[in-house]
Amino acid sequence: MVGETVLSRKAFGMEIDEHVSDFRVMSTGAGYYIGTVFTYCGECDACKKEGMPKGVSTPNSRETDYFKTSELAEAALEVFKVTGKLEKQRH
Repeated sequence: MVGETVLSRKAFGMEIDEHVSDFRVMSTGAGYYIGTVFTYCGECDACKKEGMPKGVSTPNSRETDYFKTSELAEAALEVFKVTGKLEKQRH
């Protein structure tokens, strides 16, 4: 679905704001992935509406499948920084 990831939103011309981090390696119980974090500023209307204080961060997007190790995810992130393409999961 359009807009589910930061990359798909950019591809369709949707605005990405200052609340969203650069891509980084993140993790859950399922494994490691490349994604973004949303950090509340505590001052804009959207943040006030959510009632979240400044500096609170939550996961924002998952751009890849899960990787088995953080090293594999880090390697995929480095490739992305050079090529602009995200690799499929590697186990």
